[in-house]
Amino acid sequence: TMNPDTKITLCVTGCDDWLGYAFVAGLNNGAGRQHVRRIYAGVIDENRQYTQWLKDEPNVEVFSYDENRTDKLDHYCKEADAVVIVPTLIHHEQHLGDGDGDQDSRHKDVPPSVRAVLESMRQNHVHCASLVSYVNVDQAKGPHLAQIAATERAFVKCMKSTRKFTVGDIGFAEGGHYVGCGQIIRASLPMEHLYLFQDVIRDDQAITLPVTDQEFVPVTMMDVTEGLVNLIYRNLHPPSHHNEALPPGWALGQPTGHQSAATFPGYETGSTGFRHADCGCGDGDKDKHRIINFTGPKSLTGSRLAEEASHALGIHYDFRVIKLDDMRNYLMQKGLLRDAEAACLVELYEELVIPGRMAKVIPDLQHALDRKPSGAAAFWKFNGNDFKPKH
Repeated sequence: TMNPDTKITLCVTGCDDWLGYAFVAGLNNGAGRQHVRRIYAGVIDENRQYTQWLKDEPNVEVFSYDENRTDKLDHYCKEADAVVIVPTLIHHEQHLGDGDGDQDSRHKDVPPSVRAVLESMRQNHVHCASLVSYVNVDQAKGPHLAQIAATERAFVKCMKSTRKFTVGDIGFAEGGHYVGCGQIIRASLPMEHLYLFQDVIRDDQAITLPVTDQEFVPVTMMDVTEGLVNLIYRNLHPPSHHNEALPPGWALGQPTGHQSAATFPGYETGSTGFRHADCGCGDGDKDKHRIINFTGPKSLTGSRLAEEASHALGIHYDFRVIKLDDMRNYLMQKGLLRDAEAACLVELYEELVIPGRMAKVIPDLQHALDRKPSGAAAFWKFNGNDFKPKH
């Protein structure tokens, strides 16, 4: 059992979008909640369905903010032990065209509501912050994923400006450029997006996705949130020098040459390169930043995903391929997503899933959890009743 004094409070922004809501629900349903006392969930639109659902979640206090109303945002940024930004997006039709290709115009891609969060973090000297993003988002060209990539760059800039200390007391003094706890968590395809197709899956007993035989590695938000909370918790409550056994994931993303090599043998030559990953915003090595990739335990195809659902739920599910345009239209007509969210999900498939940019299993999440991530089968077991036919 946790010492209640060491439980943490989180301020999570962007919670009235599907991804932000999935983050909070995943945290509340997963093992990460044992470390968390309270979640302050920031929403932009109080009337959205996701906001209403958040109000039913335990240990969640909902507050609203936008670029013109930041008083509550400032309050909760100060109040919380750590801030987690879930990116919000602007629909690009009203948004593109103000950039003419010069270096600075790409920073205009950071939506104003996200800029408000970064500004609040800067003013309130938030040391411990994380940004939720997608694996390989920097390789995408679509205008909505580009906003997330621009948000990554702005986040790094912000974390550099809030740097007030080195972590000397736990042996990282020589890494003077090291940020207390500024990490970008790039997740692979979240299983929770299947809730957007819930009625098709339930009524037609068919997993319907815009992939043919491409492999991709899905991940669950219960695992992502638990892994992230573990990292935040260890940053806020570092192990004492007397404690020989470092907690799992402790060295994740730390400057090279400390515990990392000992904790994770072979990690120095690891192919993920998260320890000094460059988000395209650096001037040389000292500005390279912690990008941590959270993926599930194995790659699947659409038909294998349907097999896992059938196996877990004891009912047969088919796999059906849907065209990207049909997916876009379906999401628009369902009305659960804003236009920008629907467009972003289509870009996610078009630019990252279908070309195989989310096909690789990366060990970061396993290190953060100190166990194998649970993956698709666990998602179906935990959420299965929501996808079973009603009859």
